[in-house]
Amino acid sequence: MDSASHSQAALKPEQSSRLGLLIRRLALVGVTMMLLAVVSAYLRLSGAGIGCTPWPACYQEQSLAPSHDHHPVARFAHRLLASGLGVVVIMIVSVSIWMRPRRGTILWTSLALLLLTVLLAGLGRVTPAAAGPGIALANLLGGVAMAALLWWLATQAKLESGQRRETLRWPAAAIVALLLLQVSLGALISTTRSAATCASLPVCESSVSEASVALHIAHRATAVALLIAAGALARALLRRNDRAPLGWTLAALVAAQIGLGVAMVVLKFPLWLALAHHAGALLLLLVAVSVLAG
Repeated sequence: MDSASHSQAALKPEQSSRLGLLIRRLALVGVTMMLLAVVSAYLRLSGAGIGCTPWPACYQEQSLAPSHDHHPVARFAHRLLASGLGVVVIMIVSVSIWMRPRRGTILWTSLALLLLTVLLAGLGRVTPAAAGPGIALANLLGGVAMAALLWWLATQAKLESGQRRETLRWPAAAIVALLLLQVSLGALISTTRSAATCASLPVCESSVSEASVALHIAHRATAVALLIAAGALARALLRRNDRAPLGWTLAALVAAQIGLGVAMVVLKFPLWLALAHHAGALLLLLVAVSVLAG
């Protein structure tokens, strides 16, 4: 009897490890789907007129009557990915509930992810009828937060107790905050159809709208702050041999983001560069979350 009880108790860590591995795999699938769902940014930006030709004349025309059904294939792909992602989230929550011993971080993060999924699904139902800047911004930030939570889950499920390394939580948290602010400003620029109002560097010369100019200036100022913070964090990571690859990745992504931002202004905001800029911000966020998680 004692032997059987001991054997059953000995299986618990192994079962927990298997469930943790399953959560990690599901979370990675979810992150991959989020990266593929960059098509949602394509829908948002093309609906704002950034993908139309001839640019920028058509931009003003679509500002008056934006079309939301101009890309039915992309919209269908987005909905398909969103539905699949919902299934993945439900599976993650189910596994985390039965995980033994239950890890509080994984369980509560899974529940937060489920709540966010429900909220985004609700927004998705009202978006076609109320595609204003507020709705678009909420959708974008919700998607970014969802990707961060999925990546956090994947990282937490991988790390076993006692294997955590010394972290750089405060610098990483600062970068996450700056990235969320940067993404918000970028979303407001596109959803308020202000992309073409500031097509010069380094200053913003425009007489169209003071509010639009303010958005561009704030976006660029945040980019400078992000460059400084990410550079400091990358330097700290490079000093640690086990975290040097993460430091190089962070430095490369920040440099790419700055380059893409400059190229967007110089080339008059082509859609493919806007999408690359969006994807780069998401990848940068995942790296920051990796550092934050340890």
